[in-house]
Amino acid sequence: MNHAQQLAERRALLIERAAQQRIELAECSRQLERPAGFFDKGYALARSIRSHPALAMGAGLIAMTFLRKRNFFVKFAGATLTAAKIGIQLAKWLLLRKSGSQPTPWLDR
Repeated sequence: MNHAQQLAERRALLIERAAQQRIELAECSRQLERPAGFFDKGYALARSIRSHPALAMGAGLIAMTFLRKRNFFVKFAGATLTAAKIGIQLAKWLLLRKSGSQPTPWLDR
């Protein structure tokens, strides 16, 4: 057997092995599609919560309120008041952190 034939046989063997590995890789990736989809959705949710925290907090409060059906309006008013207080404190903290100066008078209450 000459060197050219050995190279041709080796090349054919490697091509066959690569084709088999591609098939195995495709099977493995099909098994990971569903968990990866859940991860993608969770990551997108985390990004949207990070970019809109007040919206996420409001949605959570509303969902909690609707899940508790008794005294809906009283609880909704309490949750709204609590959310407003938290929002004011958060705005105050953010302004202090950003500017490094004293808060504005309307936030001192």
